[in-house]
Amino acid sequence: MKVMNLQQEGASKSFLTECKTLRNARHRNLVKIRSAYSSIDFQGNPFKALIYEFMPNGSLEQWLHGSIGANGLSNGGPKILNLLQILNIAIDVASALIASIITVMCL
Repeated sequence: MKVMNLQQEGASKSFLTECKTLRNARHRNLVKIRSAYSSIDFQGNPFKALIYEFMPNGSLEQWLHGSIGANGLSNGGPKILNLLQILNIAIDVASALIASIITVMCL
């Protein structure tokens, strides 16, 4: 789940752009959006979130930088990756970015 920080300038526009872009994007390295949520929270503030497909192996961020628990503390350091795995990740990320750019250009 990705909760948008709507206090940040451009967050609402970013939310809409991400929804439009990922709605039609299909690539093996892009996580699918399962749902988008836009409402008002209990204090009357706007609330927007994207619900992504579950990633049983964790996110790329967790693999590269370690994970942060709900309490804000680290749940461990980065996992150990060899050079070939790092190169494959870089190639896959580049491929996903190209696919995303092509999708945006076709909208």
